[in-house]
Amino acid sequence: MHILTPPYPIWSAWPYLGFYEHLFLLALGALTVYFLYSAVITIASSRECRTKADKGDGANVQRTVAELRTRCAKLRRLNEAGLRLFSVVLFWSLLLAYYTIGTSNSIPVGFLVLTNFHVHLIFAFNVSLLFLVLHLLGWFIANRVDACARVR
Repeated sequence: MHILTPPYPIWSAWPYLGFYEHLFLLALGALTVYFLYSAVITIASSRECRTKADKGDGANVQRTVAELRTRCAKLRRLNEAGLRLFSVVLFWSLLLAYYTIGTSNSIPVGFLVLTNFHVHLIFAFNVSLLFLVLHLLGWFIANRVDACARVR
């Protein structure tokens, strides 16, 4: 039986998650690291862009802005792909929440199904929150690129 208490961090549900959810969380961790790396690179490049604009180097500023916009588009596509993969993994795991055969004879089956849903909802909440943070980070990065483009 799952005994989980609020605020439901992902590590409280980790032992009860399935293989695909574990695999997805590892992929999401890699995506998060890449997002953070790209944010640092973009902020550093946007500062360089302002320095180049102050020196009057318009060709390099345009090339830098084009590279940064390409990076932003890639991040947006990666975020969308991760969200779609999350949907597939979540709905697949919700289908498996009904499998309680041979689990216990003393606990009602309905209660077992609800506790299985509870674990999957903890997973869904935490991953959705992380995707919201990644979306806001992508939005911040895109605004920095737009500010860099206006400097020229």
